[in-house]
Amino acid sequence: MLIALLALILAFITSCYDVHKAPKKVQNTFDSMFPGSTRVEWEKELSVFKAEFIHDEHEKDAWFSSEGVWINTKTKILLTEVPDTVLSAAHEYSDWDIDDVVYCERAEGIKAYYLIEYDKEYSEREKTARIRPDGTIMMDM
Repeated sequence: MLIALLALILAFITSCYDVHKAPKKVQNTFDSMFPGSTRVEWEKELSVFKAEFIHDEHEKDAWFSSEGVWINTKTKILLTEVPDTVLSAAHEYSDWDIDDVVYCERAEGIKAYYLIEYDKEYSEREKTARIRPDGTIMMDM
């Protein structure tokens, strides 16, 4: 019983460790989607591989199944890169400051949205809003 428990703990620990390389299928998909990427670091999260990297002068995170199927990508962008339709919707919280903007692309469901992170001066509270490229607010907190 003790050996089985230790084996289970070891399996869990090794499923969440940093890896230097992804499987060939994952690497091939990554290379075709993000050619010329730099500072690529891989992590394995259970059965999903996550790449953290620089591509087109942006910090990005991308997730892939172990079979090499792309799941989603998050790209940190500048406020100046956000479309006006999204900015107009984002200013719904006019008394909050926009802290970070992440452009999210997904293979399934809602294909793309902007994750707007807000903060307020002299407060530890934060808010987030998910806004579609057409300015529709999907979810806010």
